[in-house]
Amino acid sequence: EVKGIAGIESALFDGWIFSANAENQRKLEHDAMLNALENYVAERGSAMQKLYERHREEIIADLGRYVINSVKIRDWEDKDRHTRGIEIRATIDVAALQARLDSNAAISSISEEEKSPLVVVFMTREQESVQEFDDRRLRRGRRSIQQGGEYREETEEGESIRRGSVKTHGYGRAEAGVSVTAAVETGGSRVRRNGSVTWKVETRSDELNSVMNDIFSDAGYAVYEADEIPGLPLEKIRKEFRTANELSPGIRQAMTASVRQNDVFYLVYGTLDVGARERDPASGLVRAYASVQGKVLDLRGKLPRTVASALMGPYAGLGPTEDVARLNALKEAAARAAQEISNKLNLKAVR
Repeated sequence: EVKGIAGIESALFDGWIFSANAENQRKLEHDAMLNALENYVAERGSAMQKLYERHREEIIADLGRYVINSVKIRDWEDKDRHTRGIEIRATIDVAALQARLDSNAAISSISEEEKSPLVVVFMTREQESVQEFDDRRLRRGRRSIQQGGEYREETEEGESIRRGSVKTHGYGRAEAGVSVTAAVETGGSRVRRNGSVTWKVETRSDELNSVMNDIFSDAGYAVYEADEIPGLPLEKIRKEFRTANELSPGIRQAMTASVRQNDVFYLVYGTLDVGARERDPASGLVRAYASVQGKVLDLRGKLPRTVASALMGPYAGLGPTEDVARLNALKEAAARAAQEISNKLNLKAVR
């Protein structure tokens, strides 16, 4: 896998004329390539950035292995500021970079037979319905008693929910003798209720499963398909994710128990959520968005322990149709989440 990304670099020079010799030009291009690589790393999440810092010196020493091509977009010279700069578009060898970052991972030092078993349980969701609630409003007006015995009260109480409201008004007179004037004004209050979302939870996608499974497999785990785990309550998990972003304790316990009983050490689970679509004005293609949330449970102890989590996105996908754009967005979200989680496990020396 390769990625194209821009890089910019500038250099300060003495005097009015920059020495545009081959050595200076090569340094500018090298530094712009490094800038492009580090821009890519910064976009991929905090875990990759931390791993990159561990290997930065070795990567810079062999930069051409990871930045395999570059094309100059423009260069410039600013005599007033004594600077000269260059902008390039670089091609990053993502696979080679990730291999370098994984080279010292705890799991990379164990044999094939000793690889930790892992299973991925992710559900794809799309909003089916959204219930929204208007604010509930309570308001009270002015009450006054004037000399001469006149009593007047104006009161309004309202509750606004969808398609309903109640208002009351009152007025009264009293013939009692009163020698003082008093006025009371009260404020109002507002109560907001959160809306609720019902999701359409799809059957597990082989294509999306492959994206995530391949990343964990490349990182050194022995990956098993969720469908192959006896007793894993996939239908109950799917049902719960229709109205919740996290599983109830009962379903989570049933899920972890079935995975543990089959001697699988790590469980990665969560959701891939499809968002809005729009027409890309530049290309005319459909653009769709997807977000992802997930976590990793370590099941080797008496109780499950969360060792990594991710809440990422939205990520965009383009395509000639909504279905293609949607799938591309989901694949990007799945790949980003799996790689971020894998990098976090690497940082924690999980094996």
